[in-house]
Amino acid sequence: IMPRVTIGPESIVAAGAVVTKDVPPGTVYGGNPAEFICTTEQLIKRVEARCEAYPWIDLVKQRNGAYDPEVEPLLMAQRRQYFFG
Repeated sequence: IMPRVTIGPESIVAAGAVVTKDVPPGTVYGGNPAEFICTTEQLIKRVEARCEAYPWIDLVKQRNGAYDPEVEPLLMAQRRQYFFG
């Protein structure tokens, strides 16, 4: 990030990006030089759509907060089975 360049709130800048101009709020930038990729809202929608395909998404939606001690062992077991067989 070059001197006097600001990164707006709720923005994401990719690791290794060379930021030469201000980054507006709520955007995703990356590259050399850094270029606009998408808005953070669009990124969140893409990630949520990809997560819908996982077989444990219903358990994630049932959690009470970021970590639910009752649900977490079930999530870990399903993820282990999915990724490692």
